[in-house]
Amino acid sequence: MKEVLLGLAAFILMEPVASLAHRLIFHRFGYGIHESHHLPRSGIFEKNDFYPLISACITMAVIALGIWVRPLQFLIPVGFGMTAYGVAYFFIHDLAVHQRAGWLKINLSWFKWHYQAHMLHHRFSGAPYGFVFPVVPKRLKKYLPGENENSTRHE
Repeated sequence: MKEVLLGLAAFILMEPVASLAHRLIFHRFGYGIHESHHLPRSGIFEKNDFYPLISACITMAVIALGIWVRPLQFLIPVGFGMTAYGVAYFFIHDLAVHQRAGWLKINLSWFKWHYQAHMLHHRFSGAPYGFVFPVVPKRLKKYLPGENENSTRHE
């Protein structure tokens, strides 16, 4: 039971970690890589895909430490929580919101809040920075994109 709670806590805590990374790294000194995500994509991949790859490497290192260093075994369920967050991010952000797998038809109405929040982020290149549980600041709610907006890329 302790392991399940650790994994769940890691999953939940990944949102503020990812949000802070998005705000303080992606939109500051790492914007040279992240900018590709705010431009029209030409092809399957974009430079920004480097960031989830880094996150996956960090997660694998966390799990490996838990396996190799006995007192750090608690890191194994933490790593699995991080992995679950990565899967949720990929499904919601890449597949549902940006529809990066065009052959996979996902009902966007299920992800309306995610879509609207992320398009707001693309519009102003600012808040909200969250991915799985985006929090739109009250002052920006009036700018949320309408339901009739079909574009999945920022202009």
